Amino acid sequence: VSLAGGIFGLSKFGKELFSQDEGGGGGRHSYGTAAEIPLLNGKSRQEVEAILRNHTSDVRITEGGYNRYKFEDGSEVWLKPDGTIYRIPVKMYNADGSRIRGYHFDARSGTLARPHTYLEEKFIP
Repeated sequence: VSLAGGIFGLSKFGKELFSQDEGGGGGRHSYGTAAEIPLLNGKSRQEVEAILRNHTSDVRITEGGYNRYKFEDGSEVWLKPDGTIYRIPVKMYNADGSRIRGYHFDARSGTLARPHTYLEEKFIP
């Protein structure tokens, strides 16, 4: 499944997340709160955590030392100990109901991308 050509998907609430269009752009996307937070690149860990805590109180630290910020819409931001920032979009589904997995939100380009295929955001650890 290629996002570049546009995907049609439904959230669990039946809202359209992707729409096919002739230009292949996919129309207006809703990737969740994680995608709406401004670029965090180059900020200190304290600045990043303060910004994220303004949007959620659901913060967990994993066994691997990642900080996970989960938002009400289901989107997430993960902070790695090395300073890498991952933005996980809301759950997305194909028209047949199958889940679309494995994409991160690239805040620089405003699009979805596979991990390690784009220049990741980094904070100063």
